[in-house]
Amino acid sequence: MMNYPLVGFPVIAFDSETTGTDTEKARIVEFGVAYRNGDLDGRSSRLLLNPGVPRSEWTEAQRVCEWQQEELDVVYDGPLFVDAGAKIDAKFAGRLVVGYNVLSYDIPLLHAEQRRAGLPETEFPAVIDLLVFVRRFFRHQRERDLPTISKMLGYRGRSHRAVSDCWATLHVLQHAIDEGKLGPTVGDALRQMAEWKEQQDSDSAKWSYWLYRDRSERTHFGGLTSDTERIAPTLVDVDCPVGKAQGTHRIGDALVIAGDGQEELIGCTCGFPVVLGCGKACGTWVVDADRGLLHWYLTSGKIQLPDAVSDVFRAAMRTPR
Repeated sequence: MMNYPLVGFPVIAFDSETTGTDTEKARIVEFGVAYRNGDLDGRSSRLLLNPGVPRSEWTEAQRVCEWQQEELDVVYDGPLFVDAGAKIDAKFAGRLVVGYNVLSYDIPLLHAEQRRAGLPETEFPAVIDLLVFVRRFFRHQRERDLPTISKMLGYRGRSHRAVSDCWATLHVLQHAIDEGKLGPTVGDALRQMAEWKEQQDSDSAKWSYWLYRDRSERTHFGGLTSDTERIAPTLVDVDCPVGKAQGTHRIGDALVIAGDGQEELIGCTCGFPVVLGCGKACGTWVVDADRGLLHWYLTSGKIQLPDAVSDVFRAAMRTPR
C-alpha cells in the first residue's frame, strides 16, 4: 500500500452520527461510508442503528442533525450495535481510510461501541484524518468544522448526516491532492499526516487553542508562496537557530528576544510566526494583534490563560510595531 500512488488508490471515507460528543458514552445512530476508486468507486452505504437509549436523552444531537420523527421511528425499529456492528469491520479491508476528526472522535467512538458489544476492535493501520490537513493549511479560519471547510472548497451537499459528510470529506481529500499538498504516494501522505499531527499536538500542549505556529504556505519564509509582501518580526520557537545568536534571551519558553537595550522580537527567516488561534482575531500574527485585546486577555480576570500564552502576550505588547 505505502508505495502506491495516492491518486487512484481505493479509499473509504466513513462518518458517524451519534447521540453526543463523549466518545465513551455516545452511541452510534447512523454509520455511513463512501468509496472512491477501486471496484466500489462512487458507491456509498448507510447503516441506521438503534442507540439503545431514550430519544429524550439526545435531543441536542437530533436538532443539530435535523432528524425527522419518521427517521427516528426507523432508527428505533432498527438493530442494536451488538447485532449489526460486525458488518462494519469488513467494509475497511484493503482500503485507505479517510475521515474528518476520525482519530479523536469516530475511531475511539467505534471502538467503545465494539467493546460494549463484545466485538473485536477494528484495526486501522492506514488513516488520513483531514482535520489534521485543515489545521495545517486552514488553521487561520475561525471555523474549521467539516461543513464550513468543505463548503469553502466548493462542496454543496447536505451536512451533519453520515453519507453526505463522507462525500464532503472526499471532496476535501481531492482538494488536498489536486493542490499537491498530500502525496504523491500513500506512504508519503501518511508520513505527512503523522508529522503535522505531532507538530499540532506540540503546539496544543504548550498553548492549548490560544496560539499556534503557522507552518502553512501562506506564511512560510522558505521561498513558498506568501499572502503578504512584508516579513514582520515573528515570535519563533526557542529551538530555532537564531535563538543561539549572541545577545538573545528567553521569556518563558516561547520567545527569543533581542537583548540589545531595546527588547524586540527577532525576525526569523527560518521560523514560523506565532499566531492567535481563536476568537475574532484568529489567524492574526500575535505581533500584529490589537494591544487592547491582548491587555484584556491578560487583565480581565475572566480568562485563565496558560502561562506560556501569557508570556507570549506580554512580550508581544512590549514589541515595537
